Amino acid sequence: MGRWVGVAPGLLWLLAAGCSQSDDLPAMPPGTYNCPVDFGVSYFLLFTGGDPNGGGETVMIAHLDPSGCQQGDISSDGQQVDHFWTATSSDFWSRLASDLGVPEADIYPYQPPTQ
Repeated sequence: MGRWVGVAPGLLWLLAAGCSQSDDLPAMPPGTYNCPVDFGVSYFLLFTGGDPNGGGETVMIAHLDPSGCQQGDISSDGQQVDHFWTATSSDFWSRLASDLGVPEADIYPYQPPTQ
């Protein structure tokens, strides 16, 4: 299931914070981890330029995992630019939800549907 959201420069903080290796989003440490349960959900953000209707050339891609180890990846031109750890930031998910225009509870913490 996908959703187009026009955010213009609204999510540029994500790219800047992730790529800068800031204290808010440090690099994911190397090694093997015993992470909390990962429900298999991930968010794929595609940043394009040139067309406000969702078209145009891909500028950057972000892949975010709201459960498990809560990792994030940013890539540009098919090359990984950064691999960061969103679990270390107190406001990462609230800022992302705000910029996407959705309630934070819709994206984090992810809870699988109940039957």
